[in-house]
Amino acid sequence: MRRFDLIYFTDMDLLSRRAHVIQIVKTVASLSFLGLKVKLIVKKAGRNPEYALEDIGIQRGTENLEIVEYKRDKLPLLLAEKAVFYTRSITWARKLLRLKVIHRNPVVFETHRKLVYYKNDPETGITKGLKSKGILDYIYSKADGVVCACKRTHEELERRGINAIHLWYGWTHRMGRNISTSQGIDMGYIGFKKELYTIVEALKNIPFKFRFHTFGGREAEIEEFRNKIDAGIRDRLIFHGFIKHKDLYSRAKICGTMIAANEGIKLADYLTIASAIIAPDLPSVRDILGDSACYFKFNDLDSMREAITQVVADSAFYLSLRRKSAGLRAKYMWPHKGMELLKFIEGIV
Repeated sequence: MRRFDLIYFTDMDLLSRRAHVIQIVKTVASLSFLGLKVKLIVKKAGRNPEYALEDIGIQRGTENLEIVEYKRDKLPLLLAEKAVFYTRSITWARKLLRLKVIHRNPVVFETHRKLVYYKNDPETGITKGLKSKGILDYIYSKADGVVCACKRTHEELERRGINAIHLWYGWTHRMGRNISTSQGIDMGYIGFKKELYTIVEALKNIPFKFRFHTFGGREAEIEEFRNKIDAGIRDRLIFHGFIKHKDLYSRAKICGTMIAANEGIKLADYLTIASAIIAPDLPSVRDILGDSACYFKFNDLDSMREAITQVVADSAFYLSLRRKSAGLRAKYMWPHKGMELLKFIEGIV
């Protein structure tokens, strides 16, 4: 098998704004930059996939990356290729493993589950999981390798004797001039999820001057949100709406402090701009951020409010968190992280 063949199977729309699209594109781009010849299989590619890559911030060095819009009649041709088959889709993983008697290629499965069977850590009270237990057991046992985003999932699979690596899915970047220059009164949040209501609720009684920026959401969503929140805090909120990922860091650097209500790819964005991070005290979050964040009890408004107050009121603590973010950023930066993944795949081959 040649060293530079990998096919990443997905069910995604390349033009989607969802975080997993950004994560997957950055993963395949990183591997292609390192010399692998990569095919990214997508449900929809759009008329010009290069534009979609540019919107995410991939603007150079993609000659080794090919975007293929999947059609059922293409499957036999794909299976005939000699390559590593890679996916984070349960549907694709099961299909590729069942067809391994035909293609005989290594299959690598990437899982973002915080525990072996759970999408969300049971400590949060959100216990999505177990319905796919049998399917996941089949995939874990038959895959040639498993890439685990979360430490505890990796530890459990290793105990079972499964070939696995712990590698978080977030990608950071060396941004230079896009490092935040805020003095702390500008706080922010990337995304537009229900958890934003919780964050704004926590901000209502903060006794300090501040501005809170949100990056994400469509006009209709933003207007609905404005109408639901108290008028007393509305003037402190600045809605930037949806921003292409390639422009996100240059806009978000206005914020010196960033808030997260759960684990997610936004943590990589927060590290990239070297912000002071306020985050929930969950194992999956601590695995990523270590001591580089100010933590609060998950889903506890008073605890979140105390954490925000501490960061805003204590300038020395604020600056120390920013220095730690800048230092931690290198751990999740390409090509360092891409080389770890490449080494794991080469070991399988």
